[in-house]
Amino acid sequence: MAGLDKHICRKIHVRECKDYDASHLIGAPFPVTLTGGVLEKHCEECNAKAGHILKNPRQLTRMVAVARACDDMKLNGSEVRFLRKSINLKAKELAEKLDIDPAHLSRIENGHLAISVVLEKLVRSAVCLSFLDEARIVGMDGSSILSMNIPSVVCSSRIFSLDLRLVEQNNVLHVVGGERSATVSSKSWKDDCEPKIAI
Repeated sequence: MAGLDKHICRKIHVRECKDYDASHLIGAPFPVTLTGGVLEKHCEECNAKAGHILKNPRQLTRMVAVARACDDMKLNGSEVRFLRKSINLKAKELAEKLDIDPAHLSRIENGHLAISVVLEKLVRSAVCLSFLDEARIVGMDGSSILSMNIPSVVCSSRIFSLDLRLVEQNNVLHVVGGERSATVSSKSWKDDCEPKIAI
């Protein structure tokens, strides 16, 4: 952005951005790489970037939340928080719906306590039920959540990531390709997966 400081940019143009990590724009605690669906503003004179435009951030957040909810990799605390926020619930409201103490949910979201498999399935189901249209767009079936074999331990050497190829038609994003993945670092599983009590 140094080019923007040297002069007043008058010729700002917008172009399609390829392979853009939109996780910070939607608050996702894992990489969300988009091909399509993001525009980049830049100065034609100095070629400095002037920012990004996410075409439909609310719908994208919902699609990403559904994709994460339907993946059987254990949710960590920041992912639980992301899913809660995606369905527009305050921590106290979600705690009431789960019939747990708000302090308990706080410990889960802050990574001090692993979420139990039962509570995790309830959170995942709430996301999919809240966003049925987005689940269809992403090609996910929330009914499989009940039969998921979710590990009881969070493994911090595994990182969930999402790559989506998007097109926009009539102000609606459509997924035309994509991939969910969980990458594993070179650390051994036993060294990095610390068991936490799930209540």
